[in-house]
Amino acid sequence: MSTNKLSYDCKTYRWSWSLLELKSFVEQHLKLHGSWTSPGGEAKVFRSEQSDFLIKWYGVSSKKIVIQVDNEEHYLELLFQSLINTYEIDENNEMQSEVIALDDSCTGDALVISNTADKATQSVHDVKSQDNDLKSNELAVKSTAKVCANKNERLNGFKVCCYNCTCGSNVTKAELEGIKLDMAVLESRLLVSASPLEEIKLEIKTLKTKENDMEVVIRRQNELICKINDENMVLKSK
Repeated sequence: MSTNKLSYDCKTYRWSWSLLELKSFVEQHLKLHGSWTSPGGEAKVFRSEQSDFLIKWYGVSSKKIVIQVDNEEHYLELLFQSLINTYEIDENNEMQSEVIALDDSCTGDALVISNTADKATQSVHDVKSQDNDLKSNELAVKSTAKVCANKNERLNGFKVCCYNCTCGSNVTKAELEGIKLDMAVLESRLLVSASPLEEIKLEIKTLKTKENDMEVVIRRQNELICKINDENMVLKSK
């Protein structure tokens, strides 16, 4: 059996603290008053005033404490045993309190770890959700780009005849070339000729109008030729 101050190993009592605390122990716990003497060395002897109780302590090196004189009722012996048991109960209570405190601390740490794990799991879910949103946005952008590309293909340029038409009006083309040549001549005359400037500009404007009209005629003739070729192909297939 052991305590913070007084211990017992089934043979010997021992006092582990100082002489000053031993004196306080005798007065407060044993309820004894008397005198202390030094028989030699580290040993200290207590003799009570009310009776012949005698206690000897062999000092801090040995820590041994002996009841040299007790009464017939073994007052000191029983009191020592009861105090040791009391100290043991206090020690057990203290240990239990420490265990409870440690358990509470571990429980608190477990809650903190659990909360941290929950937050980490939520963060992973948030990242996955953001990743899915980014993928959806990427697909939407690609789809929009594809639609724009299709529209651009439909709007880019004219749709020409699918057949190699060589039967256009040579006369009309020749007239167009003649008009272009006349325009070139007039433009050169504009730079070097003494003709009135406004008259030349008006003539150039007229020729440009004729050129546009001839281009419209040629385009219509080509469309008509393509249509005729399509009809011929249908007739041949029958």
